[in-house]
Amino acid sequence: MKRNVLVAAAAALVLSGCQTDANSHWEQIGAGPTLEYANAQCNIGAMGVDRGMVAWGTPSYVAGAQLGNAIGNAIRQAEFKKNCMIMQGWKQVPNTQKSVLATSNLPAQQSPMQAALTEWGAASNRCTVEKDKAACQHRDQLEIRLKAMGAHI
Repeated sequence: MKRNVLVAAAAALVLSGCQTDANSHWEQIGAGPTLEYANAQCNIGAMGVDRGMVAWGTPSYVAGAQLGNAIGNAIRQAEFKKNCMIMQGWKQVPNTQKSVLATSNLPAQQSPMQAALTEWGAASNRCTVEKDKAACQHRDQLEIRLKAMGAHI
């Protein structure tokens, strides 16, 4: 019982610390590549930070070890991506009334890839958080379109 409570608390702590695309946006903080290029490059690099695991014991122990490993891998990927994006000249900042108004002065026209990435992030969030099946299907369709454009998601 205590282990289940600890795992749930750890998962809640990890998930509450994550900034999603719906709650934040990327701002350029220095010289560097475009957002699409930096995002793609950092996503590719983040794939290599996962660590494997080996566990023996009862099924519940092995499941707990796998969950802990998955959480650890997600944290490593998020930290890698955050640091990689900063090194590329981009910083993720929370959406606030002020920052939303400040970005409204930007040109309204986005590249097709930017628009698809934004739409993919919103659909992915609805799919993951709200368990919206239609959003999951839409996210999958956008992922195919983005891969055809050269994005690595």
